[in-house]
Amino acid sequence: MQPMTGAPPVPGGAVALDAWRELDRRTRRELLRGGRPHPDPAIAVVAVGYARTMLARSAMRQRLPLTAAMAALVMTLAVLFALLDSNDTVIISTGVFNVLPAVLVVPFVVAARLRLRNRIVALHRMEAVNAARLWSTERTAPVPDRPLPQPPPSGAGPSHQVVIRYSRRFLLRSIAIFVAFVAVIETAVVWAEGGVLALFVTALLAVAVGLTVYNVVARTRPWLPMVIMDRAGMELPSMGARLAWAQITELRIHPYRAGRSGRKGRHHAVAFVLADPEAFRVQLAGWWAKKTRTPLSVYGTPLVIADLALDRSAEQIAGAAAMFTTAPIRRFGP
Repeated sequence: MQPMTGAPPVPGGAVALDAWRELDRRTRRELLRGGRPHPDPAIAVVAVGYARTMLARSAMRQRLPLTAAMAALVMTLAVLFALLDSNDTVIISTGVFNVLPAVLVVPFVVAARLRLRNRIVALHRMEAVNAARLWSTERTAPVPDRPLPQPPPSGAGPSHQVVIRYSRRFLLRSIAIFVAFVAVIETAVVWAEGGVLALFVTALLAVAVGLTVYNVVARTRPWLPMVIMDRAGMELPSMGARLAWAQITELRIHPYRAGRSGRKGRHHAVAFVLADPEAFRVQLAGWWAKKTRTPLSVYGTPLVIADLALDRSAEQIAGAAAMFTTAPIRRFGP
């Protein structure tokens, strides 16, 4: 399937939403579930426009249905418990009575967030696969804010490297926000409730903190370089994997939409399209292999590097790769 030679106009905003509604339900369902581009370019354009319109919405607006449903559930529980308390109805003990709202709300929130996440993943996949079908190959210009790595000097040996690292500023800010969030939640619960509910929330926070620290320290290992590029290929120290340039057939730059950053277009992701994705995945440990399932489903490749937490932009990463490989580079997105 050859890409089209030009970029057809992609609808946006209300026009994209109206065009999406005009499609029959079966077509919409197939577009969201499928991992292949639609054969009709007109429908593929509508799918891209609708996905971009929905993904461009702010994080607050995307979570609005979840927030409304959760508020309705909490209010219903509050009214029910108030009625039971006013009637002096003793059905369960006081300790369990205090914990019951959290026990009922938490599973609902988890299920709703998973549904929202699956919806966002489906929109990303629909945009990626149909955009790749529509656009022809084009070279991208480097962003002017930070200089690209300089090309190897003439006669440079195979030891010349380009190292992409995690941003210290991003890591420190993330740690500070996480610690502050945990402290505020714990303090508020202990001050307001205490007793069984405080113990329940404390246990949940302890598990969340433990899992987060384990993922960062034992798995992500942010003190290591994210990517090391040289003439032989790419090394990913955290993943424990290496790729030869011959295994990379194409580089695609996509908008990275994570909350506010995606809407403002500040961050992007580089998808390294591989000739044999499974040959790369067999190098990975169990956790990393599972982590590659989502990018493989969305972008058609297990290796996608977002510049959100890195010291280089996505275009600078692609520009560095272009010094060592002749694989084409394409950029997607508004």
